[in-house]
Amino acid sequence: MTPSRGAEAGLPEGLPRQARIRKRPLFLSVQARGERSHGRHLVVIVAHGATAIARIGVTASKKVGKAVQRNRAKRLIRDAFRKLRAQLPPHIDMVVIARASILELGAEQVRADLATAIDRSLRGLQQRRGRGRGGRGRGGRGRGNKRRDQGARRGGGGGHGPRKGPPER
Repeated sequence: MTPSRGAEAGLPEGLPRQARIRKRPLFLSVQARGERSHGRHLVVIVAHGATAIARIGVTASKKVGKAVQRNRAKRLIRDAFRKLRAQLPPHIDMVVIARASILELGAEQVRADLATAIDRSLRGLQQRRGRGRGGRGRGGRGRGNKRRDQGARRGGGGGHGPRKGPPER
C-alpha cells in the first residue's frame, strides 16, 4: 500500500478524532459564522477555528438516501478531505453538506468537487477578513435574520414581547 499525501506531509493516514467536528454546537457555530460555497454535489462552510489543525464535520440529510447511502456519501467526503488535508491551512473548521447527486460520483470526482468548493470558501473567508466588521455579518444588511431586520425597520421590537398598540376589544 502506498502512502497518501497526508502521510508524506507527516500527517497520520487516518482521520484522527481531533480532525473531526462531532458535536452539534460546533456544527452550528461553523454554520453561523462561516463562509458558504456550493459545489455541484456538496456545500462547504468554512470558518476560522480554534485548533491548530483543519477540522471537518460532514452531514447528509435524508434527502441523500437511506442510512447506507448517507454513510457512503460521508465516507467519500471524509476520504477526499483526508487526501486534501496536507494542502489546507491550519486553524480552519469546515462543515460539508452532501447532496444526493454525490452518490453517482467516484472518489476522485468527489475530491475535485470538494477541493474547488473549499478553495472558493477560503477565498471568501480571506475577503471577509479583509473587510473587517463592516461587511456581511451581524448587524449589517447582509444575510441577517429577516424577521429581526423587518422588526427593526417597522420599530416593532423584532417580535419579542407583547404587541404594542391599542388594546383588543
